[in-house]
Amino acid sequence: MSAWLSETEQRLVAGAEAASAATPIPTQIVSNGEYLPPPQSATQKKVEARINELADQAPRPEPQAVPAHELRHGGGNSSP
Repeated sequence: MSAWLSETEQRLVAGAEAASAATPIPTQIVSNGEYLPPPQSATQKKVEARINELADQAPRPEPQAVPAHELRHGGGNSSP
């Protein structure tokens, strides 16, 4: 793989999936392999903490049971 980062720098950079929290709003800059991103700022850390706090307070939907006939027929869109 051709990249702008040296092999040593590439080892320092985590992929976007591992580098940041799984939030709908990015809370830090991640590398695309061309540069080393700056560390997460204090403001970005506060935003991430607030997002996680709100997510912890939000009600979670109850899992819905799937009718047995849908399981047998692949989800109800197929013919019997």
